[in-house]
Amino acid sequence: TSKSAIADSDERFGNFVYQLPVAAGGVFTARLRFCPIDVTGQQPADGASNVLDVYLNGSTLLDNFALPPLGTQSHSCIVKQFTGLKSNAQGKLIFSFVPTQGYASVNSIAIDEE
Repeated sequence: TSKSAIADSDERFGNFVYQLPVAAGGVFTARLRFCPIDVTGQQPADGASNVLDVYLNGSTLLDNFALPPLGTQSHSCIVKQFTGLKSNAQGKLIFSFVPTQGYASVNSIAIDEE
């Protein structure tokens, strides 16, 4: 069964956390979809990319990941897939999005049990 934290047409940005309840003892695949940010004022002032770190239950999934630059077409979204994920002791997958330059952003999170 697939669970989504946010829909493809949505976007969350800044510094944020998703706590997703999952079946205890399960093993999961997560797909994180990143698209160019198009909200005014989100791009770093020097035109550089927005860069972020992504953590799952405190462990690094992505380190210094550069988001697709503003002005690219919507088909240039990037999907990152992670397999073999396990919940924490409380039965949750906790994703933390931490900006290192500009803003962190994600357009969708899909979770499937393996």
